Amino acid sequence: MLESLRIPQPVYCGDPATDGSFAQFSKLRYLSLRCNGHATSWNKFVVLGKDGFPSLESLDLTFEVNLIPSRLRDIASALASSPICELTLHPPYTTHLDRALTRDIFLPFTRFTRMQKVHLHCEGEMIIDDSHIATLATAWPDLRQLTVRADNEQKRPASGVTFKGLCTLIRNCRQLHTLCLPLNLDKDALKDVSGSELPRNYLVTRVDIWDSDLADTDHVARCFSQMFPRLERIVCIDNRCDNKAWATVEKLVRLVTLR
Repeated sequence: MLESLRIPQPVYCGDPATDGSFAQFSKLRYLSLRCNGHATSWNKFVVLGKDGFPSLESLDLTFEVNLIPSRLRDIASALASSPICELTLHPPYTTHLDRALTRDIFLPFTRFTRMQKVHLHCEGEMIIDDSHIATLATAWPDLRQLTVRADNEQKRPASGVTFKGLCTLIRNCRQLHTLCLPLNLDKDALKDVSGSELPRNYLVTRVDIWDSDLADTDHVARCFSQMFPRLERIVCIDNRCDNKAWATVEKLVRLVTLR
């Protein structure tokens, strides 16, 4: 039985190459689908998906903006009985994901409480902050990999996960070992943080960051060395970070953790 299926083009109702075929994939474990907002093609997926994917564990969606949020709720509802633990989402390039749209993309899939791997890759602009992290960390306590990235080079000053958001993620997701996020560790984010309040994660050895700000390299390094006692690398994956400052943080963290 087929276990993996990738459909690079939108599926339209009545297409002789695909019509009626989804119902045969009772053993399908991985599905990669490009979705548009065409009502009949989407209804076809929803109807057949209810009985066609009882073993689905990994879902990879590329979708258009008119699928946010109602159509994404449809797909999550249709797959509610599937044991999905891996999720990859590709929003449209032309869309600026403000705080509300980012929430609307994630929220329909919080029903899958066994989620372990989540990857959201936006080629445009995206805002993600502590409110999103709180939602995800609460819904997915078994999360092991969280990768959220946007390729647009424009800085978004309202975006970024603070120490508060990082602490929420570490406390709730005890098995987390892979992390990629934008961080906002400016002065306001640091003022209420003390080392005694920081949770610890012994699995993370590398943190990937983008569009990330920091105010005090010494303080960030002290906090990171306590939060991630086995941290070895901090990698800036775009040009919006102060590479020199983050390299200093990495060096200071390693001095502490390697003692």
